[in-house]
Amino acid sequence: MSARPSPPPLKKMEPPPRIPLREVERASHAAARDDDDPTAGEWLFKQSDTVLGPVTAIVLVERIKLGELSADTPIARDGQPFKPMKLVPLFREAYEATLERKRREAEEREYNAKVSRARTLRVVIVLLLVLVPGAIGALAGWQVMVRRPWDDTPAWIAKAPAAVDLPPRPPEVKKATPAPPTTDDGGNGTAEPGSDAKDKRTARVDHKKDDKKDDKRDDKKDDKPAAFVKELTNEQAVAPLKDGSVRGPLGACLKAEVESNPDMPTTVELAYTITEDGQAINVKLSNRELRGRPVQECVQRALANARWPRFAGERKNVSVPFTIKKPAKPATGPVTGGAPK
Repeated sequence: MSARPSPPPLKKMEPPPRIPLREVERASHAAARDDDDPTAGEWLFKQSDTVLGPVTAIVLVERIKLGELSADTPIARDGQPFKPMKLVPLFREAYEATLERKRREAEEREYNAKVSRARTLRVVIVLLLVLVPGAIGALAGWQVMVRRPWDDTPAWIAKAPAAVDLPPRPPEVKKATPAPPTTDDGGNGTAEPGSDAKDKRTARVDHKKDDKKDDKRDDKKDDKPAAFVKELTNEQAVAPLKDGSVRGPLGACLKAEVESNPDMPTTVELAYTITEDGQAINVKLSNRELRGRPVQECVQRALANARWPRFAGERKNVSVPFTIKKPAKPATGPVTGGAPK
């Protein structure tokens, strides 16, 4: 039999090198500082089971502000286990600050939306209050103009009552012609005694009857509306000034002014406006020297009873000049000549 080979000799194991105690303590203190200060070193984080990084703490904070990372996002340092981000004070505070900012922004958006809705509602209400009545009025006016529920013929205008109630004209008093005395002698000119007194009584009774008839006729004339013309001519505009009821008082006004005013101009201009109802307004003497004089009111009273035909169209302005004849002034100075013999 062959001899069994002998085993190789065993090598002597050398002990591992010793690490000084100071270096071990220094490394443990550094690791502790890294855990206490999140901004020191870099971090790894997971998104959809994908490890991303390493990045600094500033990048993680910005992603938290943008809403890309939540409080439950796993983070870890290189070589350390992952843990939720909310366990690190820095990231937890950043996440809470982001939630608070989003809450304030949501409240501000809601408040602005309420203010905008209230402002819009006020504008709509104001527009309705303004436009709806205007639209209704315009529609009603349009319907009235289309249907024309009035009579605008010249005959109706002539019968229409005046816009201003005028006082009735005073009745004209006419003198009745006395009846000739009647005779019973067959025309020989002799009358019986007492017949003259009887005839006078009969004439007086007839005169009263005539006056009553005249008054009734005048009342009927006053009740009828004034004539209506399409356009007032210049002759019609000055015709009432020639009426005795107007010419007399007007001449008396001018005469009184001549006697009381030595500066009365020789030519005066009477101005007035004729309305559509046949009345005179704005009556005045346009001379500057006569402003504020009593003759102005006197002239207005004189034309108060003047009447013109009613007409269509605009009011007519009239200006009529009058020439005033002043009395000759007495001569002044020394009197020459002797007394008559």
